[in-house]
Amino acid sequence: MTLLTFDYYLFQLVNHLAVVYPYLNPVMGFLAQDGEYLFYLGVIFYWFTGKKENRWMVIQSLLAACVALGISGLIGDFLYRSRPFVTHHVIQLIPHAANASFPSDHPQALLLSLHPFGCSVKKDPGPGLH
Repeated sequence: MTLLTFDYYLFQLVNHLAVVYPYLNPVMGFLAQDGEYLFYLGVIFYWFTGKKENRWMVIQSLLAACVALGISGLIGDFLYRSRPFVTHHVIQLIPHAANASFPSDHPQALLLSLHPFGCSVKKDPGPGLH
């Protein structure tokens, strides 16, 4: 099985969830299309909570977003791959242009939206390491 075949197989597994759990389609459609606004709301919320650590976390998140999207743009300029709905029959929850699908911004958006939560968790270095 080639990497592209495996990639499409994984896509089919996830895409088929739209048939198995149709009640989640509106939520998934919202997250795919407008989920980035949750990131922006988190940034605004953490910035205005007034703590120095929160503002530093916001700066780190915005820098990480800029770096990730910049790297994604560079990779996208060199590696083109059609979106699955262009060449295959899929369940499409939202309309999308038939442009390059690699690299996808959705995983980046998910990780960046979870970044503030990872930064806000107090990490215990372990017993005797305080």
